[in-house]
Amino acid sequence: MSDLPVTKCPHCGKTSIEFPAFFEAELDDQLTCPSCGRLALKREFVADAVDKVMEIAKDIFGKVPGFRRK
Repeated sequence: MSDLPVTKCPHCGKTSIEFPAFFEAELDDQLTCPSCGRLALKREFVADAVDKVMEIAKDIFGKVPGFRRK
């Protein structure tokens, strides 16, 4: 089993995008999801991942006394 991070397509949610190829691409390079064929800039995939991480962080910090959600 690989310990590389999983890269998901923001359109179909499949995890078939190979991390090494994703890692080597520039932010403005177009990537193709092998599962659904969607073309997107790498920055779109990164933005989707950041949004998901932020939602998790908001849920975690929302349980800390004194932390306010905006």
